[in-house]
Amino acid sequence: MARNRVLYVLTVVGCIIFSMAYTSKISAVLLFAVLLYPVAAAVFAFVLLLGVKAEFTTNRIVTDKNEPFDISITLKNNSILPGVPVEVYCHIPDREVGLFADKRVFASISPLGQARLSINCVHKYRGSFTCRVHSLSFVDPLRIVRLTKKQKLAMPTIFLPRKLKLADILSTSAGEQSFSPKKPITSEREDFSHVRSYREGDIMQLVHWKLTAKQDELMIKQFDSVNDVHAAVLCDFNLYPGECNVMLRSDTVIETALAFVREAVNKGIYCSVETGELSLHDPVSVYDEPTFNRFFEFMSVIPARLDVADFIYTIDNVDLETTSAIIMITTELSDELLARAKAAAQHTAVFYAYINLSLRDLPRDFSEDQLVFLNIRRAGERGLHAAAEHINDD
Repeated sequence: MARNRVLYVLTVVGCIIFSMAYTSKISAVLLFAVLLYPVAAAVFAFVLLLGVKAEFTTNRIVTDKNEPFDISITLKNNSILPGVPVEVYCHIPDREVGLFADKRVFASISPLGQARLSINCVHKYRGSFTCRVHSLSFVDPLRIVRLTKKQKLAMPTIFLPRKLKLADILSTSAGEQSFSPKKPITSEREDFSHVRSYREGDIMQLVHWKLTAKQDELMIKQFDSVNDVHAAVLCDFNLYPGECNVMLRSDTVIETALAFVREAVNKGIYCSVETGELSLHDPVSVYDEPTFNRFFEFMSVIPARLDVADFIYTIDNVDLETTSAIIMITTELSDELLARAKAAAQHTAVFYAYINLSLRDLPRDFSEDQLVFLNIRRAGERGLHAAAEHINDD
């Protein structure tokens, strides 16, 4: 636009010189037309300013992260002038970098018509974000005059975590051991040892309805501990020194937790998931498909930075008497965490899922420890199958 204005000034100067050298009606008309154009251009842009409106085509977008998707913006022109061009200044995910960025998109709108902008986008992290349109800018056909009006358009966008299988995660682990939960508990079994009063978080399928009807109080079937499988999934969202990508850390912890919980639910195992978030007083209970879907939605929008309790405190508060397996999901490998894991392994099965984002070599071999150590490599950078191939190449 600056170049066009320079050319316009040069044209004005040329017309003035021409009119001074040749005092004729033609030179006067040319000079008058050149001087009048900025006024006509301002009127042109002002009419478009009043007549053009923008809106998102949809109210909300829910899509998978790292998957291409389109954002549609509809421009409506209520004036009799053509919008050539209209500049849309928006904040949307950039396809090249996979992150939100401010972008300028141009469109042409016919008189009394509308145009739809379809912008292809990609976002590489999970979470809840907001797409925005900041302003619309209008220029005349020669791009001399520019008028801008602010917009307050916003559209929530949710990017879901990858739906990984536990087998995919284990394929990236060095020295992995199989995750073989015990036989699931079901409401059809009749080998329960006793009944007890209902406690918050109990599975409703285990209600003893006949006894409940007699006592007018919810009574729960209590099975022998050998068959009563309860897994505690502990997600470490603590920030550790040297971490340079908090969002990548958060994503990999969440996707690993979802894979473990999904496997447990498929095998009928009751899971209590502890995120350490101080605003949550109780762990999240997951025991069937509906509760897993709610858990998936919760983990999809959990912030990358959380106000969380110390992970050591989370481990120490696990009830080892009622827990059949502890799954620790963390990006930290420290002597203190390993000591806690080993101590818990004296009482129950412990899975130490170490998300090795830095790909550093392990300080020693953990195969002799009682706990199940999983060295998950490249889980957050690329597809897990590609990570498995990378390990095989090593």
